[in-house]
Amino acid sequence: MEFNASVKNALTEEIKKGIISHAYIVEGIHGVGKKHFAREMAKVILCERENKPCGSCGSCEKVLNSSHPDLHFYSCEGSSFKVAQVREIRKSVSMPPNDGEYGVFVLDGAHNMTVAAQNALLKVFEEPPKGTVFFILTEKREALLPTVVSRGRIISLSPVSDGEIRAFLKERFPKKSEEETEAAVRLACGSAGKGEEFFEKQNKTAIDSALKLAEGIYAGAGRYKLYTTVLSYTKKREDFLRLLPFLEEAAHDVAVYKRFGKEGTILPLDKLKTYGQRIGRKASAELLDAIIATDIALKSNANLNASLTELCGKITEILG
Repeated sequence: MEFNASVKNALTEEIKKGIISHAYIVEGIHGVGKKHFAREMAKVILCERENKPCGSCGSCEKVLNSSHPDLHFYSCEGSSFKVAQVREIRKSVSMPPNDGEYGVFVLDGAHNMTVAAQNALLKVFEEPPKGTVFFILTEKREALLPTVVSRGRIISLSPVSDGEIRAFLKERFPKKSEEETEAAVRLACGSAGKGEEFFEKQNKTAIDSALKLAEGIYAGAGRYKLYTTVLSYTKKREDFLRLLPFLEEAAHDVAVYKRFGKEGTILPLDKLKTYGQRIGRKASAELLDAIIATDIALKSNANLNASLTELCGKITEILG
């Protein structure tokens, strides 16, 4: 199933006419298909035949197999793009293409590029060698320096409808139940990739853990059980960081339900009604803030044990 087909088709036609920018800034939410879009456009640019992309020439096959010597993918090493990575990119850009006229460079997750790394990229970005094409993939354009944004053509990929995501997931995971599929559609929030991630083993485990933790928080399991459950992650930093976004999503669902009475993305309506009977609107917003604060602290390398203990304290204080 092809998403954002009209955007893809329009750019394909331009490239076939020889209208190729030196840089495209492809923006869209996580999982909307930015990397797939860049790969498809690279296939058009690098195709050896007149009817681009033919899908069968040596170049198209190499792009599909991720073995084309003139297609280069870069992503974050750790939490952000560093200056050292940009130096590597600049070195690769300075080399002439191997097979044809163009070298295509895809920078995935550019919103995580440090300011120093963006400044290091600017020189080659402003004056790239002939035949160089950049695809800068970002979830938020505002994370890029204005000088970077101004030198690229903006391509915006739109969120996908629930119907399209549902059809995609049923085709991709035909053995999943209707209940599981609908839960994935709710969590996707317009991102087919995010819906697909729902079924990945690691994420499924993280989601189940987050829902159990939400049950402990909102269903009134008691202070002892809450502390026992949360503090069981003191030696499992990666596991807790994996479940934390889903716990945050659940807290957001409860806060939205208390304010607007709307169904959530990760919590079904029956759970929201149950949790909503126990907690007030103000408390639901404060719990969401506490979980977000924990997420921010841990991403800044705060001590896990201290952060989890503080979170438990805030939860018990909020819930009384």
